[in-house]
Amino acid sequence: MANVQLLTSWALLTGITIEPGVAVRSTGDTGLGVVYDGPGIAATDGEPSPFITVPADMIINSENIQRMARSQPRLAALLATAIDAYEPMPGEDAAAESRPLLDREIICRFLVYSMHDFKADKHQHEQQGNIFRQFLAFYPREGVLTPTTWTEPERLLLAATSIFRAVDAKRNKLESEFLAFEKVFSRVYPGESMTLHEYLLADFYISSRAMEMPSSTDRKVGLVPLVDFANHRAHVETNCKYEYLADGSIALVSVGRAVAAGDELVISYGDDKGAGEMLFSYGFVPAIETDDGFVADGALKLRIVPELEEDRAKEYLLGKPAVLEIRQDGASRTVEWTCDYLWLAIVGRRDGLELELVELVTGEDELRLSYNGRVVDTRAERWLDGLKQQMHDRTDTVADRTIGMWPVYYVRACVRVLELIEHTLEVPRVESDECRPAVVAVAEQCIAIETKVLRQAQATVRSQMETMYEAHRADIEWYMKHA
Repeated sequence: MANVQLLTSWALLTGITIEPGVAVRSTGDTGLGVVYDGPGIAATDGEPSPFITVPADMIINSENIQRMARSQPRLAALLATAIDAYEPMPGEDAAAESRPLLDREIICRFLVYSMHDFKADKHQHEQQGNIFRQFLAFYPREGVLTPTTWTEPERLLLAATSIFRAVDAKRNKLESEFLAFEKVFSRVYPGESMTLHEYLLADFYISSRAMEMPSSTDRKVGLVPLVDFANHRAHVETNCKYEYLADGSIALVSVGRAVAAGDELVISYGDDKGAGEMLFSYGFVPAIETDDGFVADGALKLRIVPELEEDRAKEYLLGKPAVLEIRQDGASRTVEWTCDYLWLAIVGRRDGLELELVELVTGEDELRLSYNGRVVDTRAERWLDGLKQQMHDRTDTVADRTIGMWPVYYVRACVRVLELIEHTLEVPRVESDECRPAVVAVAEQCIAIETKVLRQAQATVRSQMETMYEAHRADIEWYMKHA
């Protein structure tokens, strides 16, 4: 890695403001971080104090990259279009279509272009005009990184985690993007060759460092030099935050807590993110475990893969993936679970829920949902809440006995949640001698934390189910016997 003291010189030359006493330097296991060596700052409720301010034109985002490309024809050619292969119809040859690059793809291609070690002198000379190349030399290029950069045996270590499918899907997507970009790259720079690792590294930088740009209606992101070296702590331990300024600049500022000389300036990457999500996005696993062993780890998300056509249709109506989300509150020692999809999955025609494919006057097909003979407007806001309320109020007459159906539905939901948790816990751990020790360690850490969270959730859901069952035992058993 380049001499970190050069970062300050680079910042001054590019208009980035670093306040006296603020420095970027090694912080041990977390790599580089932002440290305050100035006089102590007392806790205050007043205006936040800036530590680093990055002007708008020094943010690595698609707008600035495309502005640079106007004077660099080869860079412009790299950013022209993406080629997506698509499945041909029977009898057709394999086909592809062009489309504009996504915001993330623009940044990804620019990072590869900026970091690539060109062989030809003319290409090296071209890179000298890239103001960000010197800064990007300080980004890590080896180590644990994120799982999409791992080898196949290393990725298999995550088989027992909540992110295994997501890592596999993203890796496949990145490999597809790389193959398309590799063709463009070799055409623009004959004789040069880029590697998959370069592309995976670029995506790692975006995943772990990019932040959403202010006033962005389409969720554009950017890398904010120096500010993006601020490391993560739980929200209660942070002493800094990002702030968007009126002129488009982005600053690392204090949050009112006292800062002593020698303190590291830290931010929260999101306390609602669980161990798996942190590893997936940032490449490390934080953990908050209380003295009594309770793990408060943000949200653990388990993907549910609908197998039946009817269940896939229900997922389609939701407009989002079927996910069981488990949250833990360290203060109250409580566990909560939510899963919108589940409330559709546990009911069917016998319960009054119908799915129908209807042809509209326009000739298009529409998937229509009805409950108790009434059409549910799935385009309405919070329509699922309305459906759940109807389920809560529903009664059914079974063998001359009228019973409330909500306890039956609730127990069904609990059973499905417990089945998913138990299935996840039963996934065997994978071991391999081909894996780096540091990767093995972080994978095992993720598995250990998620296992504790799942055990906590398992006990909570089982208790909730038993409480509901005991309170409505007569009706539930009658329904189970006669329905």
